[in-house]
Amino acid sequence: MADAPLLSSPSLSPSELSSMLQGSLQLHQFFLNPDERPQVAYDQFQEEDELPVIDLGIIRSESYDDKTDCLRKLVRACKEWGFFRLVNHGLPVELIREMDTKARKVFNLPSQAKLQIHDPEETGYGYNSGSQDGYNFQGYWHEALRFQGDSKIRKDFVETTIPPDVDNFGVTLEEYMDSMEKLAKEVATHLAVALGLPSGSFSDACKGLLMRFNHYPACPQPLSTLGLLSHLDGFVLTIIHEDHVGGLQILKQLKQQQQEDEWISVRPQFGSFIVNVGDILQVWSNEILTSVLHRVVVNNKCSRLSMAYFLGPEPTSIIQPEPKLASDEHPLVKFRAFTFEDYFKTATKLKFRGTLDSFRLTHGSH
Repeated sequence: MADAPLLSSPSLSPSELSSMLQGSLQLHQFFLNPDERPQVAYDQFQEEDELPVIDLGIIRSESYDDKTDCLRKLVRACKEWGFFRLVNHGLPVELIREMDTKARKVFNLPSQAKLQIHDPEETGYGYNSGSQDGYNFQGYWHEALRFQGDSKIRKDFVETTIPPDVDNFGVTLEEYMDSMEKLAKEVATHLAVALGLPSGSFSDACKGLLMRFNHYPACPQPLSTLGLLSHLDGFVLTIIHEDHVGGLQILKQLKQQQQEDEWISVRPQFGSFIVNVGDILQVWSNEILTSVLHRVVVNNKCSRLSMAYFLGPEPTSIIQPEPKLASDEHPLVKFRAFTFEDYFKTATKLKFRGTLDSFRLTHGSH
């Protein structure tokens, strides 16, 4: 695996602090209630908590036995963890590094320059600081850049808002997002096949909906806040690339009923991808696959950058379980009729936690 980029400044610069404290927000307003504060540090890694690793090169290979075995591992990872690490994915590390570098350049711009990277129609795309982020994520220690999936709208937006200081940001963004859409659809295809469905069952109903760059500056009080609150992703699949700092945590489902689920830190590995199941895929899979709570913690030593790509359906798509996946082990889970747009409106109000319970009529067995 190639070396990661150099870390940002080891302390919070005045510019970063200014970006975080837009408007009247003060430092203490980022602080959470004591029972919500993280107890597991960003770099507290345990061997037994390593994510399952899926080698895409094996799934693409001509070996039937190896491919079948890897597809079984893929389903098991999505059932038991809701997350997995994807390696040998084929994306050039040079492209990943270039996108990472240019995103950092944007976040390193002066605060006022970043605030100009904004959609006047208030769609939420462009730059947001943690004090003004959409999706009810306000008040968490991060700043973000978000770009939607429509290529023409995205290109026009980038050309008119990204300062020329960031050379060819739009060119790199288009290449990266095109590559990510192909990769995300390929993973969705393999999941359908692994579940015994026609190959296009998931991927044909999807498109790339969102690219989000998250920057988490060093935080003066990292144990008093979070970079992102615990939430479930409201899409089909999320594919995340992160630098080598660490900060992503997932709620590990413990099999022993007498034990509470526990937060674990995901060890970063520059060049690999972290893939997770979203709520929509959980429904489509008849709740065989699991969408799992995750969050981001911060530190007081250095900043962290992640790049998240979201694959999802059209807003008007009706979201229902696939009847072919019903069995004695997994009876068909029933939901009242809802569209992806309905889901997203409810999820935003609920801060992306427990949204499916608003639509569920019967419970699955997972």
